[in-house]
Amino acid sequence: AMGYERYAHSDEPTPELARRAVHQTLERFGRSPATIDAVVLDANPVGDERAADFVEALARCGIRNAPVYGLSLSHCGAVASAMRLARGLLREPSTHTVLFVTAARVPPTLPRFRNLAFSGDGAASCLISEDPGLEYRVAALGQRADLTASEVYSGDAGGLQRESARMMMDAI
Repeated sequence: AMGYERYAHSDEPTPELARRAVHQTLERFGRSPATIDAVVLDANPVGDERAADFVEALARCGIRNAPVYGLSLSHCGAVASAMRLARGLLREPSTHTVLFVTAARVPPTLPRFRNLAFSGDGAASCLISEDPGLEYRVAALGQRADLTASEVYSGDAGGLQRESARMMMDAI
């Protein structure tokens, strides 16, 4: 098997996954919620979840006054989009630390393998700052997005999606 039989699955609401990720990030880096100047959020609400549920999850972590900027249409490029947005926000004199949060769950009505990707449930967050005390330094950033190629993901694409699905299912 190619590892497709193992994936992250959660019955927790997506905002709760995001809340736990934020809590862990703040705790790991010893940051007070008051030090977060802005939040970049890439989240996929499921069912009756709303954007306000994610803002409430941030508030339960103590982040109540930071503006929240939402991302969409980035697909797997959300991290690069978040970095670009954070870089712009950090140019403002009042912004020193940006929190990036991404959270997603596959709705129970959708298959986990679709659009040439196998999806699990989860959340992650990181601090983006000019603070040299953080663990990583971004030296370069590249991103490619071609929304005109969406027919590859949504249509038959010459059987590519069907053949990829067959190969993955055979591997399981």
